[in-house]
Amino acid sequence: MSPALPEIALATAAILHGCATRPGPLPVTVARAGEGCAIEMAGRRFGYEDSGGEQMRSLAIAWPNRRAVLNMIADAPYRCVGGVIYALQHARFQRIDLMVDGRPLPVPISK
Repeated sequence: MSPALPEIALATAAILHGCATRPGPLPVTVARAGEGCAIEMAGRRFGYEDSGGEQMRSLAIAWPNRRAVLNMIADAPYRCVGGVIYALQHARFQRIDLMVDGRPLPVPISK
């Protein structure tokens, strides 16, 4: 199996899901996991080392809505939160709404 095949399958699944329903913002949660972090994006789990990885980027690029809701668990390391914001901006997300422990912050990150 070629390395690009899982990313193509993931992107196709996200696009087909978008055709079936009108998705809202991409849900992303960042939390501490030991000395690192745990990232959950649309129900899929990633580590910090994946924040710039192809699978996470492919999922973000394929998401039909250019908005995300980033829920930061209070003890999430800043480098993890920053890495996810950078990855979403690199995937051309136009708006990222921020939450801490499920509570919205008043100012979104917009382009």
